[in-house]
Amino acid sequence: MAIQSNFAFTGTLDTNCTYTSNNAQGNTSVVGVYLTIFSGDPTSGVACTDTNGNTYALETSILDSSANAWLGIFVAFNINAGANTVEFTSTIGQSSYVFIAEEPASSGLRAANSVTFSGSSSNPTMPLAGTETGDVVVALGGQVYNKPGLTSGNIGTNPATSLQTAGSLAWEDGVSTGGTINATFTGADLAWDVTGVALKPAVSPTVPNAYANAIFFDM
Repeated sequence: MAIQSNFAFTGTLDTNCTYTSNNAQGNTSVVGVYLTIFSGDPTSGVACTDTNGNTYALETSILDSSANAWLGIFVAFNINAGANTVEFTSTIGQSSYVFIAEEPASSGLRAANSVTFSGSSSNPTMPLAGTETGDVVVALGGQVYNKPGLTSGNIGTNPATSLQTAGSLAWEDGVSTGGTINATFTGADLAWDVTGVALKPAVSPTVPNAYANAIFFDM
């Protein structure tokens, strides 16, 4: 589904990630973040901006204190065209991974959720309620202790597309089959966290019918 994606890890608190091709006017920029944090809750001090003047909102996040991790997803709708670098900043924390995806145009957020699991599972699973068929779902999954092996799974009954993997993290998207669906990953055998969003497809403009209200006379 994604037009393009990328990720960056700098080992510092603030991280820049660049789209490798120009963004197209009207598309959607989705940013997933994994922040290492040993104390406090960074939610009130995080922000996402870019060099193309788009406005991002934090749509969902979760703090997993047991894993020293914070995950969140930012979304900017109706983005501007052109070259673009995304920047994530936080007032507290140690280092951050930033994943980006340019998705097709969207008319808004349908659903969002974040879950954490302290046991062990080979299939990290995050439910999203109230989706509709055709919604684009984007999710970020992470396994604790930076253990690699996590890969994409499914979006509902549809296979997910693997966008990026880095360390213990996996970035995926796919199309919802409608209703309450699960965004899943595979390959975990430790505790994990998943955060994700469902985006409404863009609404095509309705072209007025010039004859809809016309009155015709038989001459």
